[in-house]
Formats: sequence, structure tokens, C-alpha cells
Amino acid sequence: MAEVYRRHGVAADRLEVLPLGLRISDEVRWRLREASPPVRFGYLGRLVPHKGAHVLAQAAYGIPPERARFLFFGPAAHEARAYLQRLAGGRPLEFYGPYRREDLPRILQEIDVAVVPTLFQETAGLTALEPQAAGIPVIASATGAIPEWVQDGENGLLFPPGDAAALRDRLLRITEEPAIVARLSAKTKRPQSIRAHVERLLAIYDACLAQRRAFHV
Repeated sequence: MAEVYRRHGVAADRLEVLPLGLRISDEVRWRLREASPPVRFGYLGRLVPHKGAHVLAQAAYGIPPERARFLFFGPAAHEARAYLQRLAGGRPLEFYGPYRREDLPRILQEIDVAVVPTLFQETAGLTALEPQAAGIPVIASATGAIPEWVQDGENGLLFPPGDAAALRDRLLRITEEPAIVARLSAKTKRPQSIRAHVERLLAIYDACLAQRRAFHV
């Protein structure tokens, strides 16, 4: 977003980027994650085209069930589930339906790696941030603000948006060497709280008001 403003003429010294804060349960605790076959890859969120669920289904094609499981958490019509299953070539996918925020701690215990295959310019990407709060590495599209949270080869893996073959390559890399999960997990960090975000935002408002008062004086 800051880059967009700069391109449209807003002076860089008038911009300050605040990392997004998360409102996440204290039950979500960071811990080092390890994985063994079958590696559990989790998709969180609505199963809609712009979120790229179909890209993950395509990438799952041909990966043996004994090496990986693909768990989808989020609302989806029966037709959407059937479509994703066809894209996976009959390779079983697991659909768990809608979830509430209070279900998140349990869900994050059920996956080893989160997959965020979004196709649009995410300004934050909550589903890339929430897993990291629990120490879960993320495989994500390199789009929007996601590369600010997911550093390729450090705390996760990135791939070009919409490129199912590239995503499959990342999935296979982990299924062939599950120890990668622990290495990536060690570099994840719990994002700041929404309270810390609001406190920083209020400090900026206070500074703006003080500057405005000084100008009028």
C-alpha cells in the first residue's frame, strides 16, 4: 500500500507502515513444529477462486496420500468441494467446513504447514500470520504484503501466484524432507497483538494533532 501511495505522489516521509496486529487467543501458543509422513498441509479460509483453493487442489494432484494430507478448513458449497476433488485427480482431499475464531487453536494443532495460495494483492494476509503465531511455517503466494511476513527459505516458502506446478514443487520438497518443517518453524515469530498495533496508531494520531496545534499557534 505504501508503494501505491508513493507512485501516486505522496511524499515518502509522510508515510509510516504499521505491521498489522492480531486478535488471537492466548490458547494459541508458539512451539517448534516438526513433521513426519504424511505431512499435514492446511488451507484456512473460504474456498473461493480469488483465495486460490483450486491452485492447491491442482498442486496436490499425484502426491501420494501416504506422503501428504490436504486439510481444508472453511465454508464451501458441495459443488466447490466436488470441483476441487476433480482437480486433485481423485486424490483424497479433506474438507472440514466452516470454523469460528474460537476453533482456531484446535485447528492449528491439526496441521504441520499452512498453505496460502491467494491470487490477489493481500494487504495483510491473516491466514499467513495466524499460523506463525503457533510456530507453523507457511507456503504462500508471493503477492501483496505476504512477502513481508513470509521470507522465502527462512520462515516459509514462496511461489508465483497461480502457479500450481511451482506450489507442487514446494509441497514435494517438504514431503521428501520433512525435517525442513522444523527448520522453518524455528524462524517463525508470534505477530504483535492488536493492542500493540492500536497503541502505535494512537501515538501517530497524537503526533499529528500536536503538529497541527503547533502550526495554528
